Amino acid sequence: MIEYLIENISKVIGEEIPIFHIISLHPKIVKEEEFIETILYDMKYKFAFNGKLVPKRERLMNFMLERGTSNRYKVVVSLIDEAQCLTEQRYEWLMDYYNKLQKEKTLLLTYLVGLQQLSAQKIIFKSANADQIVERFMTMEHKFFGIRSEEDIQTLLTCYDDPDKSEYPAGNGWSFTRYYFPEAYATGSRLADFSSTVYALLKSVRQKEKIKTAFEIPCIAILK
Repeated sequence: MIEYLIENISKVIGEEIPIFHIISLHPKIVKEEEFIETILYDMKYKFAFNGKLVPKRERLMNFMLERGTSNRYKVVVSLIDEAQCLTEQRYEWLMDYYNKLQKEKTLLLTYLVGLQQLSAQKIIFKSANADQIVERFMTMEHKFFGIRSEEDIQTLLTCYDDPDKSEYPAGNGWSFTRYYFPEAYATGSRLADFSSTVYALLKSVRQKEKIKTAFEIPCIAILK
């Protein structure tokens, strides 16, 4: 999902927007300096570990401001993976940069991607009157679901059939289905034609394994 956003946000907007995928903010990071180094490193900044704390603060701020003012929307997009690992202190550090960039009329647009605990954190922050965090980083919430119906399977498989959505190899105008099953594709067969078969097989496996929860298959399991 994150890779899709990185590849398509600028296309949808119609302008090249700086987008950074932050993946290394693991629970062991407790010092501000480590926090800044990690963000700079994930932003592919060449000198992420050089210097002391104060120069690193300035380096991160200047780098985001430079990238933010490089587009007419004056925005920097940050996609933070495993965001349930963020503590209140880390949000406070992020908020410093949000506020400084805002003062320069530049927006730090942050998407938090994580497990269900992330929703619980939002509730905790609200109950603790930490509105400054919620209003900057948690204003909207969207749960990403897996495959839950035959229609979902059909939608997914149709993407493999359509070269506009899954061109492979890149640049040749072919879809995944045409590339891997050229003879069947030439006769008009498409993966989406087998949606009901795939759905029935998945339900059969769930019955065999005595899985009684609501039907939902992670997309990554389908793609594998």
